[in-house]
Amino acid sequence: MLFLAASFGSVQAQDVSNLNFVQDKSNIIITYDLGENNDALYTIEPFFVTDTGKNPIASATGDLGTDISGGKRKTIVWKAINDLQGYKGGLKIEIKSTLTFAPLIPISTMTGQSVKSKRSVELQWKGGLPNEYVTATLYSNDRLIKAYDPVKNTGKATLDLPKGLLPHNEYEFRLTGGNSQKRSSANQPIHFGRFLVKKSNGAMISALGGGGVLAGALVYFLISADPAGGKKDDPGLPDFPALPEN
Repeated sequence: MLFLAASFGSVQAQDVSNLNFVQDKSNIIITYDLGENNDALYTIEPFFVTDTGKNPIASATGDLGTDISGGKRKTIVWKAINDLQGYKGGLKIEIKSTLTFAPLIPISTMTGQSVKSKRSVELQWKGGLPNEYVTATLYSNDRLIKAYDPVKNTGKATLDLPKGLLPHNEYEFRLTGGNSQKRSSANQPIHFGRFLVKKSNGAMISALGGGGVLAGALVYFLISADPAGGKKDDPGLPDFPALPEN
């Protein structure tokens, strides 16, 4: 082959690592590792670069093109003699990877937490595509309570709890994003764990105030009773001052 003495180099994309190649008769076998998540999908475009410019590798089979899953030891079999057409000299091999799908993975969890009804909640996750939108939903026992407006995939979102949540029910936030025909789980929501809602401090103070009124009435009844078992004349409750007129 005309290019056996050529010096090979490599230009690696961010998600491509351990790029290597060996000769196998009339073919060049290219191997590489792709990303860290086997559920992610990429578009893979291999190129060869010579003194005259950069050209796509056309005569090749294997792990190239669209919907290539992440993982180790990806392989491209390149029939180089077809593309080089008698070229002599040094060349480099470049692999361009474009992430097209990445699953969402929760970082934060709500499992076992008790959240005040008037508080907001922050969810954190990783994955997905930087330019996609994700949608959060709130469920109670698989019954949809609220669907929030889609937000840009920044890895976190602050969500307000809707009014009327019951303290004795369990609730759960779910997040959906991404789309891929190659992954049945692409549109399946990720779960952040079930949590409870507790009443706000305002509701607790109101309940204590009601108890104070009852206690005052009980004390007044005991004081009014005759220690000998009879009844004293009820002096009546003291008059409260009139409210000032506007």
